[in-house]
Amino acid sequence: MNSLIKVTCTALLFTGILIGCNSNTSQKQEKSALKKNAMHYGEIVKNEYYRATVENAKFEKIDKERRLTTRVMINNVRDDGQTIDLSEIKYFIQDEKTGEKYEGEAHPIDDEHYKNVPHEFSLTTDIVFELKTSPKDLNNMYLYIDSKAAPLTNTYWKLDNLVSK
Repeated sequence: MNSLIKVTCTALLFTGILIGCNSNTSQKQEKSALKKNAMHYGEIVKNEYYRATVENAKFEKIDKERRLTTRVMINNVRDDGQTIDLSEIKYFIQDEKTGEKYEGEAHPIDDEHYKNVPHEFSLTTDIVFELKTSPKDLNNMYLYIDSKAAPLTNTYWKLDNLVSK
């Protein structure tokens, strides 16, 4: 009877340890999968309308304002030669650890063509995100680009080297 209790307790303890280790491993696998699939500065994604890349990003804290700015370049690659309207594109960043999302506002460098980008023309835009609070860890920020006309699904950039200024 004593040996049966010892075996049962040992089995329960061993099972508990395995379950705990297994769930911890899956969380690490999810994080590494997110990082593994993330694009980095200068890497290009292309669909039927756009070729997009994130050139850089910076975080600034001025008085009570907290701002993250990304520089994005988008090319019109439509096969039919039509213009594209970049104002319909939505940008947001997400803190991987907290899940907080912030929508960005585009500040085009060449405003003249922003709503009417000619075929094979590229436009660079600063996307500004006003943050309520400073992120605890700037190494967990990802940029997503969303378009109803030509969605960029499962595409995101890791915002590396963000330094609080």
